[in-house]
Amino acid sequence: TEFLPSTVASRVKVLSHIVPKQSVNFASMSEAIPRFLRAHELLMQYAVSKVAITSRIHVALPCVAMNIPVIFVNSNHLYESNKRVKGLLDMFQTVTFKDADVSGLKQFLNTYPWDNPLPNPNSEKVKYLQQTLLKEISKVDCLKDSLVKFNYTFIP
Repeated sequence: TEFLPSTVASRVKVLSHIVPKQSVNFASMSEAIPRFLRAHELLMQYAVSKVAITSRIHVALPCVAMNIPVIFVNSNHLYESNKRVKGLLDMFQTVTFKDADVSGLKQFLNTYPWDNPLPNPNSEKVKYLQQTLLKEISKVDCLKDSLVKFNYTFIP
């Protein structure tokens, strides 16, 4: 929050995604359930956000799927050659800074329209990816019920 304008920083909720290291045996659902519950809790907090500022792709993508505007902070030493974000950066506002030079990040955050956040770019790509995923899910019998339960449909 140190780079945000003071009027915005006072309204920010910082979430931690650090989960204590523990051995999780996913063969035992009783050990996996707390992690699933934590993930669900985080998703519910994203869902009521006005905008998300993150350097974590696993935060950015669910927010994009929920149509929450995302500011993705992309540091060259973390992500420049990282294949995990290749092809994804065009689905949200991205601010890249090199090494310790955060001046561009500060400028972006200080001029961002916080009261009317910018929509995520490339909505057609997002819709295409959503429809592709829904189509694949619909092919799996045990997942079809989830589509109906959550009122999702896809266009074949």
